Amino acid sequence: IDGIRHAVMSRHDISERKRMEIRLHRSEEKFGLLVENSHDIIYTLNSSGVFIFVSPVWTRLLGHDIADVIGKSFREFIHPDDIPACEIFLESVIVTGERRSGIEYRIRNKSGEWCWHTTSAEPFRDRRGKIAGFYGIASDVSERRKFLEDLEQQATTDELTGVINRRHFIALAAVEVRRAIRLAHPLSFALIDIDHFKKINDTWGHAAGDRALVHFSRIYRKNIRDIDILSRFGGDEFVLLLPETDTAGACEVLERLRKILVENPLDLDGITVPLSVSIGVAFCGTSDGTDESLDAILLRADKALYRAKEEGRNRISVF
Repeated sequence: IDGIRHAVMSRHDISERKRMEIRLHRSEEKFGLLVENSHDIIYTLNSSGVFIFVSPVWTRLLGHDIADVIGKSFREFIHPDDIPACEIFLESVIVTGERRSGIEYRIRNKSGEWCWHTTSAEPFRDRRGKIAGFYGIASDVSERRKFLEDLEQQATTDELTGVINRRHFIALAAVEVRRAIRLAHPLSFALIDIDHFKKINDTWGHAAGDRALVHFSRIYRKNIRDIDILSRFGGDEFVLLLPETDTAGACEVLERLRKILVENPLDLDGITVPLSVSIGVAFCGTSDGTDESLDAILLRADKALYRAKEEGRNRISVF
């Protein structure tokens, strides 16, 4: 101006912006600390289910390096049986556009073991509003699952022998009876008593009696089908349910089991104790108006068992 150079300056108050930057930086620090120190895995998937981000907790819980996870589909880590449920879960997030939670699945750790996890997932969108992927938080629930499984086992299993207990058997058997009647399929029941069990207890003690019960249960469980149901009813009395088996078939199976037990006596620290059983068999599915309730069938089997004992034990009797 008039031959003299001047500097033109403008001044803006950026205090608020600086405060925002400081808050953002602090927020990012807090978020970073939260992600790194959380007990849960924080992750991001794209819409195809490929990992974009996983927090360091993944390595702590599952062992895989983060570099071995990023860029891979979640399907590579999930148990094959659980993949369909996980896919349906993510699809529901896309359809509803809302956060979902509660699904439980098995995920493989670096050692190849399966760990139970639960997850929540929330969709995020691109600039056009289309769902581009998912934010998620996953928690390890293996201990809780084991605790619940242990509770269930205690509620349904005989502690000594490992076979199902009376209460659980009655629930299962009632279902099988209804199914057999509805479909007109054969179904057989066998009540089984270990012969002279009291003599074992009186001669060698109750610990020997317990070993006899375990020995019997192990042999029978090893030699029946997966669909057959063996239960300890109490004391030395057991019941065996044989689905899809008529009376003749049941007698054939039970005779084979009877012989196997006789051929495999109990070994009490060098003392051989022979074991045999008396068996009463009853059939479900008669068409002559006979009472087909579970109680009635078990009563018929009990009468047959009593007859087997009267006739000399170590034998099968059919009602």
